[in-house]
Amino acid sequence: MKSNVKFFPSKTRTTHLTVVGPQKDFSDMSDAELIIACQDHRPGAIDMLLKRHKNTIVAMIRKRAPEWTDTADIVQEAYIRMWKSIDQLRSPAAFKGWLGQIVTNLYYDELRRRVRNQDVVSLDEEYENEDGSKKIERAIADTSKQPD
Repeated sequence: MKSNVKFFPSKTRTTHLTVVGPQKDFSDMSDAELIIACQDHRPGAIDMLLKRHKNTIVAMIRKRAPEWTDTADIVQEAYIRMWKSIDQLRSPAAFKGWLGQIVTNLYYDELRRRVRNQDVVSLDEEYENEDGSKKIERAIADTSKQPD
């Protein structure tokens, strides 16, 4: 059986794979063929790639931040970055590592955003009591032994 994958020179990549021959359904394509179809801007290719790797993206996020429950925005941002930069992927074989780097960068972006939005309490700042006075009484019980 003759292969549908051909090699052509490219100015942006050292090797450019193009799928030739009868039109294949995207669901029948390997990841490498699907990535090449995305780079060739074939309609529907990116949708299939995103659908195929959604669980991978979610698993990568959950591995890094298991306590985060609001991961939908990070997944969506991963889709956007993947879509915008798929042309920069030089080797389809490196896709999983490339995708992992996108998710890792998004994780650190989100971590920085969460730290910036945290309320920070100064230990040097004086706080007012309920009556408005600045005096703060120690609220911790002294459990040490007292002299008789």
